[in-house]
Amino acid sequence: PYITDRGTWIHNGNDYLFSNQARLRPGIYARKKDNGELESHVNLLPGTGRGFRMFMEPETGRFRFQLGQGFIPAYPVLSALGVSDSQMKEAWGDAIASANFTDRDFNLDRVYAKFADTKTRTQHPDPRAGIRSIFSMAEVDPEVSERNLGKPYKKLDGPSMLRALQKLLHIQQGKEEADDRDSQANQVTLGPEDFFAERIR
Repeated sequence: PYITDRGTWIHNGNDYLFSNQARLRPGIYARKKDNGELESHVNLLPGTGRGFRMFMEPETGRFRFQLGQGFIPAYPVLSALGVSDSQMKEAWGDAIASANFTDRDFNLDRVYAKFADTKTRTQHPDPRAGIRSIFSMAEVDPEVSERNLGKPYKKLDGPSMLRALQKLLHIQQGKEEADDRDSQANQVTLGPEDFFAERIR
């Protein structure tokens, strides 16, 4: 393809016109939904994993993740990532932590089988080890993390996940505000040069 003086691209004799595209920067964005449920959208750096969502149920105080079409309690994931019960109590308080401790015996096998690809399941037959492997590759923009979570988290590890869930609780308690995903600070603008490079990669 080559660009013309008219600002179009020629490919196989046809003119194509590209528009710039705004995309959400990789990061964790918290909001309060219309039904009162608290949600964080985890938008990962392309090529580092599948995005997902985290929720807090206002009535029960329980946290859960949506991985693909399935829902999973947050407790076993945090536990697999090395977060201790005492750290959860410190971040959330005794009442919220105790509500989530009810998921200690949750069986990860079924959800792990849907969420992990065949290669990961073969390399890590144990769901806890597999989840650690998946999350170790997932990355977000540390600048977005600094603005939304207060620290420049780059990896989705135990501390960053614990802090992201704490923020949902703080929004419920009125201690923190939801994030504005539509803010220009949270957007990146891509042009034709980015699209071509992305397609080649």
